[in-house]
Amino acid sequence: MYAHEFIVVERDGEVVGCVHLDEYSPSLAELRSLAVAPGAQGVGIGRDLVAATERFARARDYATLFAVSNDTEFFARFGFERRNIPELDLERSEVSRYKGVFAKDLPPVAVASR
Repeated sequence: MYAHEFIVVERDGEVVGCVHLDEYSPSLAELRSLAVAPGAQGVGIGRDLVAATERFARARDYATLFAVSNDTEFFARFGFERRNIPELDLERSEVSRYKGVFAKDLPPVAVASR
């Protein structure tokens, strides 16, 4: 895990939110470790982190972004849908087996023509 794969939000010099983009395969990436400090919740930091992660994933040419979570409502707000990703079946731990997998297909980055 490299620090350059994390996106952080700072407020007054303190980290109040973070998220990690983890490559799972050349076309598949996971949005992981999304966290917002309790005192900073409810102001859109989580939303901004998800949006930034999507942009980061698109810039790296991932076709699909997924997250493993129990929060169906949160990820549904951003267009993620519950989906079976066969590549995950062999690796899911006993704990994460009871969480949902939410995925979103990402459109390719548009290349500006000159």
